[in-house]
Amino acid sequence: MSAGSGHNDLVIGIDVSGSVQRLRLPIALQFIADIVDDLEIGATKTRVAVVYYSDNAHLLFDFARFSSKEDIIYWILRTPYLGGRTNSAAALRLMVILGLE
Repeated sequence: MSAGSGHNDLVIGIDVSGSVQRLRLPIALQFIADIVDDLEIGATKTRVAVVYYSDNAHLLFDFARFSSKEDIIYWILRTPYLGGRTNSAAALRLMVILGLE
């Protein structure tokens, strides 16, 4: 989050690797959606970007993509399960890059 800029940037990392059981992913996604639902979303409030990862990190959406809480939650709940290995390092690298935008 950026202090003093009048808004907050929140980058969410979602593990969709084999270390997360496929049946438990919807529970985690709903938890994240509930957190977003409690935020004030907007260009001058809180902006959200989401990275999901397994063997590689992928951008679900960046800060500029959505300004609607409903759109953000819609896409979070549709994050795909990939299985595979847990490459947290790749996710963190992408999250830092997004945070510096």
